[in-house]
Amino acid sequence: LSRISKQLVFPESVAVFAGRARSIVQSGGGVDVAFHGLSFSGAKAPESLLGKYGAPREGAVNVGIMHSSLAGAPGHDDYAPCGVADLHRHGFDYWALGHIHSRAVHRGASIVVMPGMPQGRGIGESGPKSATLVTIREDRSIELEERPTAIAQFEKVSVDMTGAVEWREAVERIRSA
Repeated sequence: LSRISKQLVFPESVAVFAGRARSIVQSGGGVDVAFHGLSFSGAKAPESLLGKYGAPREGAVNVGIMHSSLAGAPGHDDYAPCGVADLHRHGFDYWALGHIHSRAVHRGASIVVMPGMPQGRGIGESGPKSATLVTIREDRSIELEERPTAIAQFEKVSVDMTGAVEWREAVERIRSA
């Protein structure tokens, strides 16, 4: 429900979730997949959104899409906090989350994935970045594949400058590290 997305023109194949949770069923390969989601309009969501999601659709593979910080993470505001165990109990097969920019996969009664982000934006988001390709097979099994996506990668590197007197020596040590 952001101002930016309201200005975009999406193809007919794109579904945009509104402020109330709903599900959209897509069929392919003999499998029905129900995508459950809702949008958010505010920068803060101090309460869990999980209670707004309906029950799983019987006979379908159920995918929940939620913007949530889970139980929180250093450097991030809590956003729609909820526990991984709560998501497992809800009955969906897969949860696609967003908000925390670090990748995490939690397996249990369902698969809960915080995919991270495709590209770090600065040294505060160092390390490899990726997207998750999710494949739902005809037997309803779910396969995850992490795919590296970052064009540039930020890293903190320690460089021992002990005894370096000349600028060229410092530069060479940095280059070597």
